[in-house]
Amino acid sequence: IGFGESNTNMIVSSCNDSNFAAKLCSNLVLGGKSDWFLPSSVELELLLNNMRNSFQLYNGYWTSSEGFIGNRVYMCYIIELRTVVTDDRKYSNHSVRAIRKY
Repeated sequence: IGFGESNTNMIVSSCNDSNFAAKLCSNLVLGGKSDWFLPSSVELELLLNNMRNSFQLYNGYWTSSEGFIGNRVYMCYIIELRTVVTDDRKYSNHSVRAIRKY
C-alpha cells in the first residue's frame, strides 16, 4: 500500500541510535513472524480508520514517513473519531504500532 517497509529499512540502515521506532519494529518477533516494519503515514492512517478500537484516543503514533521540514516525521492521531495526520519532531515521545505485509 505504501512505503513503510522500504522507509523502515532505510531508517534502520542510516541511524546509529539503539532505541527508535523503526528499529523496534524491524527487530520485533511476534507470533513467530519477524517481518514487521514501521508503517508509512498512508498505511497507518488506513489501519487507524479500519481498526479504530485498537488504538488509544488522542495518542500519537509514529510513522516512517518523512516530514517536509528536515527534523520532522508524520504522526497519526485519533481525535474526536477522526484521523489527523500531522508532522512532529523526530525526538518526541509517541506510541509505535508495527505492521507486516500479508
